[in-house]
Amino acid sequence: VSSGDSQEDVGDVWASGEKYSRGVLSGVGDYIQYSAWLPAPGTYNVKIRFGKGADLGRWQFYNAGTKFGAQQDAYSNAFAFSEINLGNVIYQTSGNKVFRFRVTGKNNASSGFATAIDYVMLTKR
Repeated sequence: VSSGDSQEDVGDVWASGEKYSRGVLSGVGDYIQYSAWLPAPGTYNVKIRFGKGADLGRWQFYNAGTKFGAQQDAYSNAFAFSEINLGNVIYQTSGNKVFRFRVTGKNNASSGFATAIDYVMLTKR
């Protein structure tokens, strides 16, 4: 996570693996990032499952340092999960890949800038 911020695992029976990752972020430009090992190069479809709630902000997904997909507004007056399909990305190499969620703002009704990421799913095409 960005300096001064933190991450926590939150138990939720509706989350995959019964928990999700919450980024406790304080403002625009802050981020949380994850990495995953990609076993083979190729074209992969990217899906993200994330929480929407009263204290969650707007974020932009970055894949290998490049903005990917549309900005997402994670505000909702009641917490629930949502899944988006960001399309396909081509990886030229296998290895460790980094995914970053950068805060771009917040809905006027939101009380914060947090993120609630359940998963980033890569499906080989």
